[in-house]
Amino acid sequence: MWDEKGFTLIELLIVVAILGILAAVVIPSVSIFSDSGYDKAAKTEFHNVATAVTAMLADARVSTVTNPVDGGYTSDLSGCSTVANGVTYSLSDYLEKANDLAFEYTVSGSGVVSQADP
Repeated sequence: MWDEKGFTLIELLIVVAILGILAAVVIPSVSIFSDSGYDKAAKTEFHNVATAVTAMLADARVSTVTNPVDGGYTSDLSGCSTVANGVTYSLSDYLEKANDLAFEYTVSGSGVVSQADP
């Protein structure tokens, strides 16, 4: 009888209990990290949009956006542009995926970018 190979019920229960304790410790930490990643993504995208608007205005050498996107928050900023000396400067030229952003924004006529609460 002592020559049989395998684990006893007590050994298996101890392993399951240890795994349960480890899961109880790890799972809350993972949710904290995913929330902070979401916040960082929102801040990063906001910075990219604000930088693109600033670059567009600097290239056009103007301080106002001719076609602002200020009718409400939207994730499509491809219609945002300004005109200077007969040349149209579109935000799409400065911001990759300007029509498919992860968060929603408005761009005022003065170039101020606002982000909806993520």
